Amino acid sequence: MVETRMKNRDTRLDGVKLVLIALVAFGHLVNYSSPSPRVGLVVASSIYTFHMPLFILISGHLSKTITWEKFKKGAWPTAETFLLFSLAFVALSGGSLKHLWGPTQSNWYLLSLLSWRLMYLVLQRYVSSKVGQILCACLGAFAVFNCFPTNTGLLSIQRTFQFFPFFVIGATMSGLPAWRYGKWASGLVVVAVVALTVAYVDDRWMQLHYHLYYVRFYMERFDLSWMATNLLWLGSLAVGFLLSLAVWRLVQLPARWAQYGRHSMAIFILQGVLTYGLKLVYTPTFLESVLLSIAIVALGIYLGEHGCTKWLSTPVTTLYRKSPRTD
Repeated sequence: MVETRMKNRDTRLDGVKLVLIALVAFGHLVNYSSPSPRVGLVVASSIYTFHMPLFILISGHLSKTITWEKFKKGAWPTAETFLLFSLAFVALSGGSLKHLWGPTQSNWYLLSLLSWRLMYLVLQRYVSSKVGQILCACLGAFAVFNCFPTNTGLLSIQRTFQFFPFFVIGATMSGLPAWRYGKWASGLVVVAVVALTVAYVDDRWMQLHYHLYYVRFYMERFDLSWMATNLLWLGSLAVGFLLSLAVWRLVQLPARWAQYGRHSMAIFILQGVLTYGLKLVYTPTFLESVLLSIAIVALGIYLGEHGCTKWLSTPVTTLYRKSPRTD
């Protein structure tokens, strides 16, 4: 049974997820690295422009066949993981409950994933056209972006809606789009965005990823107009989408390495807690950030290969599951 599921898996997607997980851990650690924080900001900003948008595209792509029955079956494990993950952050932050009602660390993705699946099911029911579904997701993101001032509070509702178009686009894609000019064109897109990131990382504009995650910060700091703020936000979404497709096209790990990406959720949980805890007590250098992120991913892979991921992510569900759960 396990071998059959593995044969049906898209190992190429697993490889992309493995690379993204490593970049998530690295991005969390290198953001304030010493003694060259500017280099850390450039690298982190480049990563932030595509790592979560691409992750969400893939999540949508893997959820395109979701049904109400599948949603109900997977809702509790996802909610359980979010609650356990949030409680870990509460403990690390000295008992602050902000990680429950306004998740801003990595646990926001778990709550948003549950919301995206539910919203997509509702969208499918009332809008049959794929183009219509994407437009509705974009309009919802636009409305929520203009109604809620920040990404914090109220269960990170703004972040959930502003990334929902990526989820819907991923769900409506039948496969990886064919790029007429091949890999070299994707490489040019990556180089161009990295160059733009370097240009934006200065005393005035700070990190490029803030354009996607915290656009309203600029409106408050630089007194941007409503039109300028929304154009900045829309432009950031477009850049994130194009760069996500380029990275998706470029990353092609050998199958022997790509297979470890099937443990991506467990590694995601592990890196979130470990990187947050590390940053509270220590500021790693750039090189240390590289080594620590590799070590965290390697630990997650090791636990996954030894059947520990089910206990790491959903121990309660695993404990009361009638049939043994396999990775």
